Amino acid sequence: MIMSRVNLQDARIRLDELVDRAEAGDTVVIIRNGQPVARLVGWDDGGDPEASGHEGRGRRPGKGIDLNRLRALTARMPLQPEEAGDFVRRMRDEDRF
Repeated sequence: MIMSRVNLQDARIRLDELVDRAEAGDTVVIIRNGQPVARLVGWDDGGDPEASGHEGRGRRPGKGIDLNRLRALTARMPLQPEEAGDFVRRMRDEDRF
């Protein structure tokens, strides 16, 4: 695997080439103002795309969301006893200032 660094302006011009390189297994780090801001990697067809570990916008590198852990956490949370609209209406009516 080859890792290369490309500034954002060059990445815009050479996007097709960079996607081909990522598809071939290379990793391309995109730099803006001297700082890495994005990583272009090939797609792994081995599983659920949502659980692939790819970071979302604004995430720190290497800190992808583990959807299985998130689902397990939310499954343990109690359900809200009332509809969201009723809750908001009640909060609005009770907390007038």
